[in-house]
Amino acid sequence: VWVVVVRNMATGKETRVTWKDRTPYALALSPDGARLATGTITRKSEVAVWSTADGSLSATFDGLDGAPHGLAFSPDGTLVTTGQKGAVVLWDWKANTTRRVPLAEGAQ
Repeated sequence: VWVVVVRNMATGKETRVTWKDRTPYALALSPDGARLATGTITRKSEVAVWSTADGSLSATFDGLDGAPHGLAFSPDGTLVTTGQKGAVVLWDWKANTTRRVPLAEGAQ
């Protein structure tokens, strides 16, 4: 079992995000602190978005070609990005849509 504790520094409130059967590889906190993205690898690679208010799972995306290489939220919190074999994957976690943006030739 894996646990991430998110603490609101202004209020001191802690929320635990707990999962099993997934090995954590990358984490990102949304700009407003309302969501936590986790990139995991086990039998398959997956990105998940969790509520930091109550630790509930909001959405998952498992269309990755390997381990998620870093995670980041867009400034408005609607997109989660990760690096993948020659591309950046943009995932709109609310609409559950993705777009792959290839890296320039020779970029790594």
